[in-house]
Amino acid sequence: MKRRNRQAEAAAAWAAVSLAGVAGVVLPFAVGMDGMSGGYAVAFAGGIVAMSGAGVSAISAARARVVARLLADGGALLHWTYPESLRAEQADRGFIESRRRNWALLRVTAAVCTALAFLFVLARPQARGVVIGVLLVAIIALAAVAAIEPFLERRCRRRQIPEAFVSLEAAYVFGMLHAWAQFGARVADVGVVAGAVPVLRVEYTTPLRLGLQDAVAMIPIPPGEEGRASDAARALLARAGDSATQA
Repeated sequence: MKRRNRQAEAAAAWAAVSLAGVAGVVLPFAVGMDGMSGGYAVAFAGGIVAMSGAGVSAISAARARVVARLLADGGALLHWTYPESLRAEQADRGFIESRRRNWALLRVTAAVCTALAFLFVLARPQARGVVIGVLLVAIIALAAVAAIEPFLERRCRRRQIPEAFVSLEAAYVFGMLHAWAQFGARVADVGVVAGAVPVLRVEYTTPLRLGLQDAVAMIPIPPGEEGRASDAARALLARAGDSATQA
């Protein structure tokens, strides 16, 4: 079964959304629509969509490159496969993480768009009602996408190969990416946690909500692989120490 880089697919989809927004900015003036008769409002809405789509696409593209390196031959420290019974559990965990990330991005985008709308209203007070209406519609549309996407991702993860890849820069667990070597992110702690199903636990911080957000990757360890997991934990801690020294 061919492995799909879903981050690359997401980047392409959001790039298409951004291009649609750009078309919305250009179209009113290309067809001669009067700005005060709705042209400015349509262009403003297109700008919101273009900005949001471009931002999410850029983030997804950077994450897609990390996934590509993980999936490349020799790109991972660890590659484990699991029984089918773990797939649904990990898909549900990924659903919670995706929903948290989407709502955080939505709040940031909504704040930026509201600030832009305020500036637009200051420049064109007579268009206040139209701008506020367009802003609400745009935010509702983005909220709908943020709400629906995690459900679609969970459905896809439940059909993926039950496996995990771990490298010095990230882990790709059941189709869910944890990246701790991107700009602003760093590993805080790594260890092997014993239990009915032992896990390699990686605590890291990642830029989110215009600040740093704590995150945890819980990677199930197959029977007999505890030694390799411990070696990987030491390598990750050593890498984190080297990065802190360089910083």
